[in-house]
Amino acid sequence: FNKFVFLNLNYTHMKKLIFTFILLISLTKSVAQENKFGLGIGYGQMFGGFGIQLNYEAITNLEIYSGLGYNLSDFAYNVGVKYRFTENRTRPFLTAMYGYNAVVLVPDISNLNKSFNGATFGFGIDLKSRKNDNFWTFAALIPLRSDEVEDYKKILSNNYNLTFTDFFPITISVGYIFKI
Repeated sequence: FNKFVFLNLNYTHMKKLIFTFILLISLTKSVAQENKFGLGIGYGQMFGGFGIQLNYEAITNLEIYSGLGYNLSDFAYNVGVKYRFTENRTRPFLTAMYGYNAVVLVPDISNLNKSFNGATFGFGIDLKSRKNDNFWTFAALIPLRSDEVEDYKKILSNNYNLTFTDFFPITISVGYIFKI
């Protein structure tokens, strides 16, 4: 190997991920403030695939988050913002993020699997627990995939005689967030 690989993330991705977590932590006025941070587990782009999410409520109804997970090909990340329309127990929201938004999987030839990054926008709902500040989060997301994704699928189709189904235009994220 002529490059250092850590969990299939290259150096640039690791720098971005570390910067994101430092940014999230540095935004706090006081770490002791109650319920500003959340740590969750879930599935979908908001969690980097099957993964975790760290979030921070920067101001009322505005949350900054970062997801890190496994998308069946690589370890993946996403960084985004979420705006909630209300502080009620049922809280609809809009979200925007950047990071993993497509993955091409090749059965039996895993070295051809590839993840792609880009912007994603969506909407959803957070359902807050009656007992504490923990909540379920559900989102429908619209990834803006680059032409690079389709170009890669065409290369694989031409060189390896593979066929691919089209991506769904909408993806989902589902998870449970523990306020810490």
